[in-house]
Amino acid sequence: MNRFYEIKDVGSREFLAAMDIYREAFPDYERHAQQVIEDRIVSGRELLFVAVDENNSVGLMALVWDLKGTDFIVLDYLAVASSTRGQGIGGQFMEFINQWVLEHNKILLFEIEHPDYGTNTEQRLKRLVFYERYGAKKIEKLIYYLPNLAEGAPKEMLLMTIPPVKISAELLKQAVGEIYLHLYGLNEEHDLVKRFNQQIGGF
Repeated sequence: MNRFYEIKDVGSREFLAAMDIYREAFPDYERHAQQVIEDRIVSGRELLFVAVDENNSVGLMALVWDLKGTDFIVLDYLAVASSTRGQGIGGQFMEFINQWVLEHNKILLFEIEHPDYGTNTEQRLKRLVFYERYGAKKIEKLIYYLPNLAEGAPKEMLLMTIPPVKISAELLKQAVGEIYLHLYGLNEEHDLVKRFNQQIGGF
């Protein structure tokens, strides 16, 4: 059985193992430099959760961002080590984070690849069904544009929440604006922010 807990020491074995999983799971254009992650954790802006088995091996990492001044917690990154895939560890984490969000009276907000875009439609739909199984609901009629950290084209994403609450257009605009600003350094004048906000009028 896996244990889930927060890692605060960026020099620990668990942190370094989590970064190995991070680099393995995400391509360069979706991944921040390790120093950026370290600075965020040390400052308390971002939380790192890991799953550790009975052998003290790290099999999952998740980075969670607390959007200060809002009711939202952002699931920034979630990745399972290749050696532990197919063992149900992702589902165990969703049960853990659901309980954590409930205890902290927060709403979990995260993005997944939009199934209407790209070429791996079946895989994207499976991921959508996976999150829905654990109580997530997609936000209809909106596309979130994930910035490309290598200066390439952005990726179209769906936004989802746990629990499945109705969010006002104003609150959603504020939350996504905070994500763009604090996670990617994009202010309201950036094209991606404007493109997202233009959709809010019809939300």
